[in-house]
Amino acid sequence: MEDMGDLAKGNLASSKWLGTFSLLYAEVVVSFASAIVLLVLTVVQLLYRTSWRARKLWRVGNEVRFDGERYLAKPEGDIGRKILERGIKSHENVYFERPSGTLPPIVANDCDARVNCLSMIAETRKILYKQYGEPARLMSMRCCLSCIENVLPSSQAEDFLRIYESVLYGQYRADGVPEVISDEEIKFLHVFYHNSILKEIQW
Repeated sequence: MEDMGDLAKGNLASSKWLGTFSLLYAEVVVSFASAIVLLVLTVVQLLYRTSWRARKLWRVGNEVRFDGERYLAKPEGDIGRKILERGIKSHENVYFERPSGTLPPIVANDCDARVNCLSMIAETRKILYKQYGEPARLMSMRCCLSCIENVLPSSQAEDFLRIYESVLYGQYRADGVPEVISDEEIKFLHVFYHNSILKEIQW
């Protein structure tokens, strides 16, 4: 009887040990699998961030860099070359220096006029892109208006460009002359753009 009892105790201890071993083994497997999953997720996240940063830098580089050389190298009748040559010609007698420091926003009617100017050129390029294709992405506002220069009143168009370039590039503030751009001029900037320029280029 004692032998039977000892055998039963041994079997019980053995089954407990096997159960503990199985539990530990399962925990190790789960931990190992979790570690692998975390490692894979970390690698994927790093690759995504790296590729996202690379795409962002590429986009910024292409926005900043003048990439019109390939259009200027095309034949004289090419529309892309014509657009860029027109833009270069429109800037012949215009000179301004970009400020060396960060300029404070020019606020009128609770709006940042510089941000509004950036949205104006973006919207204008988007519309002209339908007609001129990729070269439109390189066009300045002065170049854009040269496409409809015979339609707009020349004096008002030049006033618009003067205010637009002053706001966007800060040429007057960079020269140390404050308060040159008035609220009325900012108002004219918006009214002339939406009531005259947009109507003509959307026609």
